[in-house]
Amino acid sequence: MSGRGAFAVLVGVLAAAVVMFGCGGGGGSDTAVAESSIPKAQYVKKAESVCKKGEEELQADFASFVKEHEDVKKPSDADYAELFEKVVEPNISAEIDELRELEVPKGDASQVEAMLDAREESVSIAEGEPKVMVENSEKVFGKASKLADEYGLKGCATR
Repeated sequence: MSGRGAFAVLVGVLAAAVVMFGCGGGGGSDTAVAESSIPKAQYVKKAESVCKKGEEELQADFASFVKEHEDVKKPSDADYAELFEKVVEPNISAEIDELRELEVPKGDASQVEAMLDAREESVSIAEGEPKVMVENSEKVFGKASKLADEYGLKGCATR
């Protein structure tokens, strides 16, 4: 396998992990979600739309990153850190910010906050150990994915 192919495969595994285990986490926002009279079905539809858009943007950025690094034969820790900094973190942070802006059905704030906090934890874990995103994506994204799935955000949890 060529160097480009090897790196593309590793980045592809990471992309699949991010897509599989959640639509992301942010950079530590302390903003509480706002409750409203919005029906849960409407909230879920809006949140799933945010996740779908985020997935598309993440995949496009992954493709650009791989193209820019086509000469890499074996990714180093620095390559994983760069991937996190240039692709994963900005995309996931933007997505969590959008999710936090949505009004949440009355009575669901604590459940949604827990899910968003777990997404932020995912970013912290990945930032500290970028390579673990590929080696153990469940460790990074599993909790956030589980909470999204339990709330009914199937597309955000397992796209």
